[in-house]
Amino acid sequence: MSFTSRLSRLVRANANALVSSTEDPAKILDQALMDMQGELVSLRQSVARAVASQKNVEAQLRQACDQVDQWYERASMALQQGDEELARQALAQGKPYEDTAQTLRRQLESQAVQVEDLQRNLRKLEGKFAQAQAKRSTLKARIQSVQARKHLGWDGVRGINTESAMDAFERMEEKVEAMEAGTATAAYSFPNPSGDWESVDLEGRFQELKARLRSSK
Repeated sequence: MSFTSRLSRLVRANANALVSSTEDPAKILDQALMDMQGELVSLRQSVARAVASQKNVEAQLRQACDQVDQWYERASMALQQGDEELARQALAQGKPYEDTAQTLRRQLESQAVQVEDLQRNLRKLEGKFAQAQAKRSTLKARIQSVQARKHLGWDGVRGINTESAMDAFERMEEKVEAMEAGTATAAYSFPNPSGDWESVDLEGRFQELKARLRSSK
């Protein structure tokens, strides 16, 4: 990331200074991962329940279809024997099972879509969690490096309850970059004659230079 981009993020971070000044990035990274892991467990349980329900409906559908086949077979046997009345009775007995089978097929179609959505969301969250785990060690090392250079103190953990775990993790990643940008900004400051550190005012120096040149003429 360029120095300009880091400075841009630093400006955005300053807008939340009252909150960010009391946050411990390392602790929030750990907490965010714990929350994401909890979300993973919950989502996996939801997928398991949805799949189990789907299998249960499939079993009910097979039973209904077996009943339909059985009564149609009996109706066919009655017709072969020339007993149309018995055949009609057999078809009437099979009709409720046929209706149930149609209802269960529609239910399965709806459940299949829900299960697919849940599994897709689970795969997405698993991917984000894996990425976050891979980044945690690197981010912690960067935090320690910045804090060592600037002797920054962080205490307390706030804000985690109002954000999703992934948002909190990404926000801490931006905060690390903002901290690094702040350290880089300090490297461009120089001492003035009074001993205070301030950015060099090039425009002012050139104005002084122009004034001297005019007075020497």
